[in-house]
Amino acid sequence: MLILLYREHRPEKNQRRTFLHRKDTRAMRSEAETETTAATTTAAGAGAGLHSASQLDAQIDLYRRTLAVWGEQAQYDQCIEECAELSVALLHYRRTKGSRQAVVDEIADVILMLGQLRWMFDPQEVDLAVERKRAKLERLLCKTASSGMREEI
Repeated sequence: MLILLYREHRPEKNQRRTFLHRKDTRAMRSEAETETTAATTTAAGAGAGLHSASQLDAQIDLYRRTLAVWGEQAQYDQCIEECAELSVALLHYRRTKGSRQAVVDEIADVILMLGQLRWMFDPQEVDLAVERKRAKLERLLCKTASSGMREEI
């Protein structure tokens, strides 16, 4: 509903962004399909248990069919919902109101959605961002260890 309201108030800006985004994701999907081995080294790919090119091909096919049925906007919304459910499950677990299995199930849902988003937004670009973030975390850990103080990440 919020998307429709936004389009009513600012149609020229939103239509242009949507058009460019759809064009980009189509190109990214075809790149992802031709470079299937890249996903097996990422956290989302490894977390989803992908070990072979055929398993990755099956995953990409699942992502393609999911988008064909529900569309991009619905997948964004679904990812937001799954992340919120994981947040709630973690809060309940921390307060001993929830089970470990509930957290594990929500983690699985989030990993599946992140795999879809990674594919939609270009796997290579996402992988580069992950590597940048890992390097930053490593620097923070080294800095924290050398200063003997805990820093906020």
